[in-house]
Amino acid sequence: MAPQQEGSFLEETVPIEHSDSQKNEMLRLIQQLLQGMGLPECADLLRQESGVELESEIVTKFRQGIQNGNWDEAKKLALAIDVNNDDASKAMQRKLATQQYLELLAEGSQLSALNVLQDKITPVSNDESEIVRLSSLLTCTTEDDLKTRSAYCGAEIERQRLAVSIQSDISANTMLEQDRLWELALQATQHQAEQCTDIQGISTLLRDCSDELDCSRASKKPKTSTEDPPDLSQFIITHGEEMTRLVLQLLRDSGYTNTFNMIEKETGVHCESPDSTKFRSSIESGDWDTAIELLPKLTDEGSVPQAAFLIGRQRYLEHLENGDAIQALTVLQEHVSPYCRSPSELHSLATLLTCCDISDLSSRSAYTSVARSRKKLVESLHSCIDCSILMEHNRLWKLVGQAQQRQREQCISLNRPVEGFTLLRDYTGEGSDLPKYTMVVLRQSDDEVWCLQFSPDGNWLSCGCRDGYVILHDVGQISKDNTITTKRLLSHKQSVTHLSFSSDSEGLLSASTDTSIKYWKTSTGELLRTFSGHLDPVLSVRWLPSGDSFFSSSEDRSVYKWCIETGELQRHWVTPVVLDMTVTPCGKSLITIDSDRQIICYNLEVSGDYENMFHKKPIEEYSRGLLTLQSTDNSEPVRWIMQEREKELTTCELSDCGRYLLCGISVKESRGCSHLYDLHLKKRIQKYVGAKQLTHVIRPIFGGHYQRFVLSGSEDGRVIITHRKTGKVISTLTGHLKSTNSVAWNPVRHDIIASCSDDTTVRIWSPAIVAAPGQIEEEVNNHNDPMDALTSTDDNAREPDVEEDEEEEEEEDRDNWSYNTYEDP
Repeated sequence: MAPQQEGSFLEETVPIEHSDSQKNEMLRLIQQLLQGMGLPECADLLRQESGVELESEIVTKFRQGIQNGNWDEAKKLALAIDVNNDDASKAMQRKLATQQYLELLAEGSQLSALNVLQDKITPVSNDESEIVRLSSLLTCTTEDDLKTRSAYCGAEIERQRLAVSIQSDISANTMLEQDRLWELALQATQHQAEQCTDIQGISTLLRDCSDELDCSRASKKPKTSTEDPPDLSQFIITHGEEMTRLVLQLLRDSGYTNTFNMIEKETGVHCESPDSTKFRSSIESGDWDTAIELLPKLTDEGSVPQAAFLIGRQRYLEHLENGDAIQALTVLQEHVSPYCRSPSELHSLATLLTCCDISDLSSRSAYTSVARSRKKLVESLHSCIDCSILMEHNRLWKLVGQAQQRQREQCISLNRPVEGFTLLRDYTGEGSDLPKYTMVVLRQSDDEVWCLQFSPDGNWLSCGCRDGYVILHDVGQISKDNTITTKRLLSHKQSVTHLSFSSDSEGLLSASTDTSIKYWKTSTGELLRTFSGHLDPVLSVRWLPSGDSFFSSSEDRSVYKWCIETGELQRHWVTPVVLDMTVTPCGKSLITIDSDRQIICYNLEVSGDYENMFHKKPIEEYSRGLLTLQSTDNSEPVRWIMQEREKELTTCELSDCGRYLLCGISVKESRGCSHLYDLHLKKRIQKYVGAKQLTHVIRPIFGGHYQRFVLSGSEDGRVIITHRKTGKVISTLTGHLKSTNSVAWNPVRHDIIASCSDDTTVRIWSPAIVAAPGQIEEEVNNHNDPMDALTSTDDNAREPDVEEDEEEEEEEDRDNWSYNTYEDP
């Protein structure tokens, strides 16, 4: 997956396209909402304006038949309705007949009820115990007696329940679920609350709740993990006016003016105030003076300067785009500088006066085009103007997207792109594409295999061995014929400790305890250069995204930056021992973990020594064992430091979006663990347990579609797949006989993972059982002793390598770090 913009979420950035079918579904949901609000005329007008029918005439009559208790008519219409399958058709007939049977009993018509049981229920029911239960109710003499002996609650309530129950048998496109749009809005608020570590309730539909906003109106999460299920009816009462405004906004933006006007007239609810509408129009048309004049009417006095600064900055950038440097300078002096609170930001804006063209301006700032940047300006102004005054653009669509995101997250084993999303019914994500069977066992080494990594294009798997060999496996064709070409490279005199592919997959770096770093051409296995300079074993190597240089760290307490073409040393830090490191996707920061339990973010845009950082005071005290030091100046060589009080950090892995850091933790417990840090909030947000880690360094990684999982090895030979967000162990794979040291998840083929072990093997795993073992074709470079190319045995290829994890006592935070196991299929 291509790196996303630094600072964005992993999954929240998944685009949800508004296709024509989804737009039609939305219009159907709005019609249903309007009818539920007692506005059938508005719903009918929207149907006429859009040409979209709420539902077919047959479904409408069928629904009315249930409501009126016209069972014969309802059964006839049911035969003409599109159901999911034959079993669903029988289930629907049985539900209708059962409801008729219960109502006849409640009326005291036992004889008629007996006829219904014999003629209509028994022929379509395969459950004898249900027939016996229903038969026993024939002795009921009154409705109260029936209610006492069954779950019957009266005709009106039971008919409503019946309509809801039948929806599972009818296709989503045919019959809408009751209050469907409200259900989606409720799911969206639940999704927002789950993103916030301290919030349980959401106070408004008009703005997202997050840890960065003042959520004083929202209720705090209790210490226990159990929560009462949300009450949809109370939710509708609480947010009725807000939902009306959201519907009005969508109708206005979609051009359904007549329906928009009628709803405003009938409800007395307005989408926005006249001043808000005028302000938005002023921003979109570039009438900056009018926008500034309206600010005091839209926000409080304390927020006016920040809003004025944002408007002035947009005005300044547009003059730069037009090449009018003189006017831009005037705007900078008169409309930006008086409201700018950060001297460094003002300085950065002033440097843009030297931009020679629009491409230069775009590369040095976030400015794109007039229309898009003005749209972003309105979004930025939401931080200054209350959401009840200036509504977020496409807010209802965003809520629907959040609801769909939550549906996706409920499917914790989902490991594939989501297809066929509909607004009309929740996504269930049936099935799993998670690897769980051994596809191939590779034995190309006589010694322990310590590390491995897939190339960014997914075609190569590199392995580093204790005996100094680097092994390259061509896995590009493995899904077709299970054939793997292997290159064995005698690269180092001592053990290989770390491997790193370049972003184009053309180059491979290998680090070793012999203090050297070697640079290989992936396709040929040719050694291109050897880098020497460290005095002690090299622990980690990482490429810069540009591919022209890389970083290395060593036990000699140094971090080097090397030029890949010349081999020259470009930069040098003296630090505590850096155990592992990673570079952010934008290439502007280097994040390291060291022997002093520190996570340090270096600013690669400036030069200097990180020791200048230690005069900064902590912005917060130890929070769950974590202390944070924050720089307030972008010109400092270090952006921030996070200090663990007790935990020993061993490895680190950065998410593709650059926001989340996954660290392996050395603990003295029978279960190892790893921590997930949010680098934006500077806090630990999740903990993963299950791996055994006592003496070895076990490297957990992100993996799967949109990195929804955490993959880890274990000293007992297991491979553990954990859901990234919930921390639940989804599956445990077995097969290795000794410690599983490292794991890798194919970044292109999300259904393939690899693991290496002290048992000298590398295993490749897939979701399906392999029909026949593949072949391994070996190429040995600089080595005269041939190796036997062995593949997986029939047992390994055909039997599932999954075992149920043993029940063990949880450590601290038991409620937060729930532990599930994968059952043998």
